[in-house]
Amino acid sequence: DSTIKLWNLVNGQEIRTLKGHSDSVLSIAFDDKGMMLASSSKDKTVKLWNLVTGEVIRTIKGHTEKVNSVVFTSGTSYGNAFNISEILISASNDNTIKLWNPASGEEIRTLK
Repeated sequence: DSTIKLWNLVNGQEIRTLKGHSDSVLSIAFDDKGMMLASSSKDKTVKLWNLVTGEVIRTIKGHTEKVNSVVFTSGTSYGNAFNISEILISASNDNTIKLWNPASGEEIRTLK
């Protein structure tokens, strides 16, 4: 149904439903601080969500096919070569992996 549901693992109650993608959600990832969630979709986008408000922070476009997966990683994993503390990585059926700055939504690099 193109939504993401957040659940309380202690009592099994639904906390919130995130709506914004126009096609199936394929992957989600939480940032290191647990304040933001990234989601990827068949709609060819990555969305960043504020987990406190449930609002979309930004929609990232750049892939030309469905985006199969997303993951956050520490910028220090790359010796901070990108001069940012966290990197968002997405992989798509367009045969690319893209590295993004989640703070700005800017593409850092495309791997083909």
